[in-house]
Amino acid sequence: MILVTGGTGLLGSHLLFDLLKSNDKIIAIKRENSSLSNVKHVFNLYSKNADELLKKIEWRNADLCDYESIYVALNGVNKVYHCAAMVSYNKSDRNALYENNVVGTANIVNASLEKGIKKLCYTSSIAALGVTNDNSLITEKTYWDDSGQSSNYSISKYFAEIEVWRGIAEGLNSVIVNPSIILGSGIGSTSTNKLFDLVRKGLKYYTKGGTGFVDVRDVSNAMILLMESDICAESYIVNSENLSWKDFFSIVAECIGKNPPSTYASNTMTGLAWRSAYILSYFNGKSPSFTKETARTSHKILKYSNEKLINQFDFETIKIKDSIGFISKN
Repeated sequence: MILVTGGTGLLGSHLLFDLLKSNDKIIAIKRENSSLSNVKHVFNLYSKNADELLKKIEWRNADLCDYESIYVALNGVNKVYHCAAMVSYNKSDRNALYENNVVGTANIVNASLEKGIKKLCYTSSIAALGVTNDNSLITEKTYWDDSGQSSNYSISKYFAEIEVWRGIAEGLNSVIVNPSIILGSGIGSTSTNKLFDLVRKGLKYYTKGGTGFVDVRDVSNAMILLMESDICAESYIVNSENLSWKDFFSIVAECIGKNPPSTYASNTMTGLAWRSAYILSYFNGKSPSFTKETARTSHKILKYSNEKLINQFDFETIKIKDSIGFISKN
């Protein structure tokens, strides 16, 4: 049996759909009050028999931060895909990020070791990788150097990955994927929807930074490919294209019929923006829509190499323009 954490999220729901193509029994864990609306949306995108497929999934209630519930959820399981994670760039979420991402992953690793799980696939992030100072390609071996510039999210994913490497050292057969920014059709406050909403609302400004992007379907396919292989104790960047933020938002604008951003936002401008957002959040009680961490990241030029995955598996990725076009219609 196969178990998926984070099954109600963007990646997890796509992974569940793909895993149902096999004859394996599929189990997914969720919190007791979690909605399955995103899973239903994804299944309806790709199948006319979405309701029948959904019935094939056994849902088990569990909390990543509660070891006992995770231990029980792994009953009868031999493979685990750990997709669940908290994503936030608000400094007030530092402790929550540690609990959900680091402690939660440690619980998955420890329970997997106790249960004798045959293989674990952990969804890390490019945020857990080191960065280069000369705009050269970042690889799986780029040295991590936390010089005070890393976001709390990045730090949490880095230490979560360390927990998986610890599990490997203790005998857990595992493989790690480091996806770039994942794009896919979903509902709710997914990262894709947030980026598209910026353009829908008339985004006028761009920075000179950039990063990597990948279609959620590619990430799901890569994870299954790696789990079905004999590979273990390895990590793989899953990235399709490296784009500037200006180019990315321009493609989105073209696909949804909006004007692309046309005014350069300097460090000073983004500095004022995150401070204004912080002050506004103080009065309205909502999380700031733009933070110091996202402002800093928006100016960085980060380029990621997918050479390892491409060369070892002859892996092909969906073009980002095609991915954005698909999302804009769904």
